[in-house]
Amino acid sequence: MLDGVLWLLRSGAPWRDMPECFGPWRTVYHRFVAYVVSSGALKNLGLSWKNATWRTDLPNTRSQDENRVTLSYSIPML
Repeated sequence: MLDGVLWLLRSGAPWRDMPECFGPWRTVYHRFVAYVVSSGALKNLGLSWKNATWRTDLPNTRSQDENRVTLSYSIPML
């Protein structure tokens, strides 16, 4: 599961485009959401969840909302 989430973070792809080698994308998604929501253990890494709304005025774009994961971190200044 962790490899699937890391692939998702690295690629920026939607959940449903996750390769089969990581298991069914819905299983990875539901376990990830359950882990993040229930424990909040990834909060220190700055993992944030957002809904991405796709533009519909451009050709060849997706017209639906998809859940995305973004990873941000800060480097302390010494």
